[in-house]
Amino acid sequence: MTNRVNFGNLDGSSYGLKVSKPGIDVFSAAPGDLLFDSTSAGLLRVRGSYIVDLTPGTDISATITHNLGVIPIILWNGTASTTGYTTISSNLVIRSDSSKVFIIKPGSYNASIRVSFHLLTQVV
Repeated sequence: MTNRVNFGNLDGSSYGLKVSKPGIDVFSAAPGDLLFDSTSAGLLRVRGSYIVDLTPGTDISATITHNLGVIPIILWNGTASTTGYTTISSNLVIRSDSSKVFIIKPGSYNASIRVSFHLLTQVV
């Protein structure tokens, strides 16, 4: 049986996923013989995952340092709670520069807010 999937530690120093074409051993496959290669240029890689809890108040905010050196794509989910968390989507601002993520909830808010997010960058 041919080895077609390599997932996890690919070469002793990098992690990812490679899938070869039928009949091609993934460990010796040329780039053109791979159906998927998470290390190839153009794909996105998760570079960090975070959970931030914001306390109730007025104009609440948080700053998280990531030091990626590039502006990442941010995938996020925000929830608010006075007793149990429910999804929020309005009036929450999340932005980033090349070293920090800024989370801002303008106005007055009487519930705790939990923001979970992932930072993604393009593989080059």
